[in-house]
Amino acid sequence: MLKRIIALTKTFIKALTKLLLGGLTAGFFMMSIAHGAPNPALSGEITIEADTAEFSQQTGVASYSGNVVIQQDDLTLYAEKVDIYQEDGKLVKAIASGSPAKAVRKAQADTPITTASASIVHYLVRDQKIALQGNAKLVQGDNKLESGFIDYYLNQKRIFAKKDQNKRVKITLPPDTRALEGLE
Repeated sequence: MLKRIIALTKTFIKALTKLLLGGLTAGFFMMSIAHGAPNPALSGEITIEADTAEFSQQTGVASYSGNVVIQQDDLTLYAEKVDIYQEDGKLVKAIASGSPAKAVRKAQADTPITTASASIVHYLVRDQKIALQGNAKLVQGDNKLESGFIDYYLNQKRIFAKKDQNKRVKITLPPDTRALEGLE
């Protein structure tokens, strides 16, 4: 059973990686970043730290709570609670929550640190979607997308952001200093 839980956690981590690298670099921030970082294959071990962990074979749910830190290679997920749901041994959805829940991809040679955060992060396998809900933010270097809700469709590499009651969609892109070179 533990091997299945680890396999399901790996699937969740891979989806977060697609959001942090594939989504930001190849999608929304394409207009401001000259080239995208490769979509890495995560291959390292997964470590999970939490104050409590509960696994129920009957319900198909693995729950981690209290200062949860899930790490694989250069990707780290921080949350107060993470629930991973399975049916017939396959990942159905994962939900991370916190103040905020945050996934961080360390800086690479050609890509700055990338962060996705929200009050709740849903990974919906059937829809191949990661939904950031409540004070949602995607940040890569100086590029920022902030909104009440941000959905990233993994297969389509498409981001959809919409306002909530208090927060409209806000996009911040730094000036392209390369366009100013040679004008001095």
